[in-house]
Amino acid sequence: MIALVVLVAIAVGAASTVQGVSNGVLSSRLGLTSAVLLNGAIVFVGSLVLWLLLPRGDDPTAPPVPWYLYLGGVYGLAIVAGAAFCFPRLGAGPATAVLVASMLIASLAFDHLGLPMRLPVTPIRVVGAALLLVGAVLVLWPKLASGR
Repeated sequence: MIALVVLVAIAVGAASTVQGVSNGVLSSRLGLTSAVLLNGAIVFVGSLVLWLLLPRGDDPTAPPVPWYLYLGGVYGLAIVAGAAFCFPRLGAGPATAVLVASMLIASLAFDHLGLPMRLPVTPIRVVGAALLLVGAVLVLWPKLASGR
């Protein structure tokens, strides 16, 4: 089972980079707001189809959902707009390196806090995050050195 989950995570990571590249190119051709609107419309239609076709898991006995759990769409909008803005300006490699490094650092904090499961921050995990952060800086270095 863990192998399947890792494969899905790899596929999502690759899709995230492809999405950033395509949104960046689309943004440079149509403009940022048009690219974000088009992507939002596609996500809406796709979500509606999934909602209509798949079980919804509605459970009237479940506890109420806290308001902040509904903010995923806001984060999704920030990701789509941010990637469409950053990828054409930094390049796919540097933008992805910075995104992944920041994702890992935030993820370590959430893991440590037990969201969604508790995985304590250990020295080896901190070293891994530091290495990824150093790698992101090295991939970004040509942009940093040129000041563009």
